[in-house]
Amino acid sequence: NINIRDYINRQINTLGVEGLDEVTVEDENLTCVICMDKFVEDRQNVVVSLECNHLFHRNCLLPWFQEHQSCPICREEQFQDNL
Repeated sequence: NINIRDYINRQINTLGVEGLDEVTVEDENLTCVICMDKFVEDRQNVVVSLECNHLFHRNCLLPWFQEHQSCPICREEQFQDNL
């Protein structure tokens, strides 16, 4: 049996370092739906894209994945292929 919470936490640790695609956001009006702040280019607010192409601040998304295994917008499962 796989403990799904332990598995997700391992995935989060991996994603936090290298697994999420960092992107540059050109539309200055776009915001992260988790914190509601605008996407700005700086080292503290790295913007990442999920497989469903939704964008978030990395620091907002990782805590979300501790409770959920889906995209905060469309709820597409993010770790299912790796189980």
